[in-house]
Amino acid sequence: MGPVTVRGIAATAVGEPKTILISCSLMLKHTTVFDEQGRNRFTRGSGEGREGKAGKKDEKDAKKKKGDADKDKEKKVEPLKFDLANRFDRIVRLTVNSSHMADAMLSAKGDKLYYLSVFEDGYDLWEHNLKENVTKFFEEVGAGALQPDKEGKNIFLCARDGMKKIEIEGSKISPIEFEAFFDYRPYGEREYIFDHIWQQVNDKFYVADLQGTDWNGYKETYKRFLPYINNNYDFAEMLSEMLGELNGSHTGARYYASGAALPTAALGVFYDEAYAGDGLKIKEIIAQSPLTKKKTDVKPGCIIEKVDGVAIKAGADYFPLLEGKAGRKVILSVYDPVTGKRFEETLKPISYGAQNELLYKRWVEKLPQEGG
Repeated sequence: MGPVTVRGIAATAVGEPKTILISCSLMLKHTTVFDEQGRNRFTRGSGEGREGKAGKKDEKDAKKKKGDADKDKEKKVEPLKFDLANRFDRIVRLTVNSSHMADAMLSAKGDKLYYLSVFEDGYDLWEHNLKENVTKFFEEVGAGALQPDKEGKNIFLCARDGMKKIEIEGSKISPIEFEAFFDYRPYGEREYIFDHIWQQVNDKFYVADLQGTDWNGYKETYKRFLPYINNNYDFAEMLSEMLGELNGSHTGARYYASGAALPTAALGVFYDEAYAGDGLKIKEIIAQSPLTKKKTDVKPGCIIEKVDGVAIKAGADYFPLLEGKAGRKVILSVYDPVTGKRFEETLKPISYGAQNELLYKRWVEKLPQEGG
């Protein structure tokens, strides 16, 4: 069926009638409206006419823009080129005085420089305004690393003696208190270091044949001493002996203690030195020690097999199991040879200073008995 044309009258915006022609295609389901001059005003249904063509054009423009944007994304970023010629002549001094510096950082806006500088006793924190060329003193805070927060309102100082929070706006400095414990395994640490050193020499020694040294054989020879070394000074000495087998210049190992270690706690007992099996056999429980301040089945003759789940092997160093645990709950796994019973006991170890006080009282109480 072809199109059907209908002549009709329509009102204009000013009220005068206009003759229009409406062509309807029943098969194609579209309607086209013409004005008196036969010009196509709009088409509905088929997407033809001025509005339909405009829609298609807009769609093409949008696709083109998207394609251009994708091409821009695909463009590689050109690397920055720096003019390094005569760069040393362009150095600008930022600090007002010459001194030793620990660390420095820029503010988030890049307008202020914060730095740690030492003049007399300790490191001071300074603020230098780069725009106004004005330097401001905060106070002595110590050496460390400066780290800003995300908002740039505070600076965190990480130093050996702890962490501090520095509020930039109010120039307020406050310490950050924290406590962190970890499962320190010195024997495992020394074994790892030993294997690492051996491997580094094997991979990087300046001659491929290691000067004819049986490096694999020496690994087994020296590694057997690891279970019997209980401090890093002896460990460094053993490493020096092994590295000396290479007969190479400037090869060896040194150890320097970095600050105080965690204080070792005490259980307040004497151990049976004649006992040679696994664990620690209790010979005497000191009066007023942790095991006397609660009802317990632990008594002389019992064997402490584990501390916090870690077994105590015969001849092994057990002190690391009590490092940093004074005043903290510790679980002892105990075996009573008399009853054949195994059980756990929870207590809070004391410091060696506190144990020495108990030993002094014990000595005073024993004086009359010994005729002292």
